[in-house]
Amino acid sequence: MKNFTNYRLWLVGIALFMTGGLCAGCSGADDGQSEAEPEGKLRLEMSANYAKVGDTVNFTVYKGDVDVTANAIIRMKGDKTPCSPNYKADRAGTRYFAAIYNESSTSYQPVRFYVPYRDEGEFFKKSLVLKFTGAWCSACPLMYKYLGEIEVERPGRTAVMAVHSGDVFASDVSEELVQDYRITSFPHAVFDYKTSVSNNAAELNAALDDMLAEEPAICGIALRSAVEDGEAAVKARIRVAQEDRLRLCCAVVEDGLRYDGGSSDDGLGNYYHVLRRFITERFGEDVGTREAGEEFEYEFVFPVPEEWKKENCTVFVYALRLQEDGETVYVNNASACALDGGESDFEYEPVPETAN
Repeated sequence: MKNFTNYRLWLVGIALFMTGGLCAGCSGADDGQSEAEPEGKLRLEMSANYAKVGDTVNFTVYKGDVDVTANAIIRMKGDKTPCSPNYKADRAGTRYFAAIYNESSTSYQPVRFYVPYRDEGEFFKKSLVLKFTGAWCSACPLMYKYLGEIEVERPGRTAVMAVHSGDVFASDVSEELVQDYRITSFPHAVFDYKTSVSNNAAELNAALDDMLAEEPAICGIALRSAVEDGEAAVKARIRVAQEDRLRLCCAVVEDGLRYDGGSSDDGLGNYYHVLRRFITERFGEDVGTREAGEEFEYEFVFPVPEEWKKENCTVFVYALRLQEDGETVYVNNASACALDGGESDFEYEPVPETAN
């Protein structure tokens, strides 16, 4: 009986030895077969942060000093589908990218994609701002102040058109614009016929940022304007960087209009950027589909009423892009010059100092 008991103990010992050996072999604690989590901060590196549409931007993801791109996910803001680490944009605009690895993620980083005109570069973007206002509106001078501050801080980025309603400067077309954009509170602003903003400095700046990011200029406009014998002739040259169907709009605004019975822009009875007249329809004239690299000319001829002080008048010409629904149009770029003897040339965006 004693021998049998010893035999059983011997079998149990052999089984425990083998079990322990198997466990040690599976654990990977000693043989290094299982990869340890890399240490350090997760970061996303990009081959460029300013690139032409169609060029490839390569993303590399690091955890500390370890390249983990193969096991990471690249996300573009606003898109639930993961991006390829070799990304090509098919349209202009600023995109924001982040990397995700295991439970870590990076912050979003911008990449600006642009369409150059030939070898000249990306056209400078000027945003059209419809400022809905009225002489009766006590809060409206504040928006005049906010937009003036934007012009000082970001020169040339806005062309402001004051659309008056319910006062001596209102017209049929200005009231139609109020209806078009369902304006029910004053003051109000609409950027590029697209983004509606209330009377808030931060929101006005954010709306301009959105337009610069989402609607970069694919065309440039140069102007020359003169008045002779009571008639204005505005000659526009348009350069197109990307094929698109365009419309052109022309309007005149005037500074320094007097009215002492309301809340003026400057508190002295003067009103600025007042819409005098649309020379075209308010949504422009169709100039057809234009090819990339094309330059064409367009002229606007119209009488100048005697009540206009031509030395205080500015002419706006802006290009609108037809959207995918075939009906909606957004302003893509604007240009401005003095009505009598004014001119403006093509402008191009400076290359960002951080471009790589």
